[in-house]
Amino acid sequence: MAKGTKCPTCEGQTGVFENGRYQCSNSLCSTVWWSAFDPPTAGYPRKGYRCNNCANQTVHPVAEISNVNIFRCSTCGSAILEKKLRPN
Repeated sequence: MAKGTKCPTCEGQTGVFENGRYQCSNSLCSTVWWSAFDPPTAGYPRKGYRCNNCANQTVHPVAEISNVNIFRCSTCGSAILEKKLRPN
């Protein structure tokens, strides 16, 4: 089995790169990260949401952790964190 990328939180070799971000595969950790050197692609070819930074429609979801959705612009790399609304 191939080793993954080192997780900055749990320090295990458990990081998997997909959809423009790394995510720790350890279920107790699940940290999401990327670096400035990683391509900002979000892994989706379709038109996304409008980016407030570069004005392109290239913002796509890259991860979901607990009650937060994480989006990233595939053009400029800006990140958006959005708290999920809880159903009534």
